[in-house]
Amino acid sequence: MFGKITDRPYPLNGQWELTCRCNLKCLMCYTDPFNTPERIRRELDFNEICRILDELHEEGCLYLCFTGGEPFARRDFLDIYAYARQKGFLLTVFTNGTLITPEVADFLKARPPRMIEISWHGFAKESFEKITQGKNSYERFREAVRLLEERNLPLTFKTTGMTLNRDEIFKIKNEVRKMGEHVQYRFGSDVIPRLDGSIDVFGYQLPAAEIEAIEAADPEFSADRENQD
Repeated sequence: MFGKITDRPYPLNGQWELTCRCNLKCLMCYTDPFNTPERIRRELDFNEICRILDELHEEGCLYLCFTGGEPFARRDFLDIYAYARQKGFLLTVFTNGTLITPEVADFLKARPPRMIEISWHGFAKESFEKITQGKNSYERFREAVRLLEERNLPLTFKTTGMTLNRDEIFKIKNEVRKMGEHVQYRFGSDVIPRLDGSIDVFGYQLPAAEIEAIEAADPEFSADRENQD
């Protein structure tokens, strides 16, 4: 396929932040400052999104990732997802998982994505909710995992290593490995400045030497870094 794409550039891969709205307020989230009524009112509506999806399809985009914010926080997200899938995109969804209900899981089972990537912030409830600042978000996250696993949907879990969860990274990965080889895990270490320009989140960034030590302890983590680069 790649050998045929020679006459002009193609947007083969795309990633779309559909919204900045989210039901959580993760301490390190770069989009959180835009999770406001004013910003939400300025978001593209369903028809505008479908028009852009049509254009992406016409231009040759194949792999498309929906992210946010939290995509499922949009009331019309399932309609957007269904339209994109009908157009033939191979879809990935980045989510915190906490808004996935049995009905949503059934919807995805009937229209499987290429991948669902869920953020796993902390091994224990205390550390998880210290980061998400969402009461009972840990229980809702674990319930989403159960619902998606029951339906054999493709899953990847990812953890951003920070000062808040530095001692739990390998515990999380080991827990993911218990789910089976078909479930993937990614480690990341990048803490990104917020959309309003503030850099207070850098206080959660692990020192470079500590990141190197974590990656040296697990070759898969080094591979994750190379793939991200």
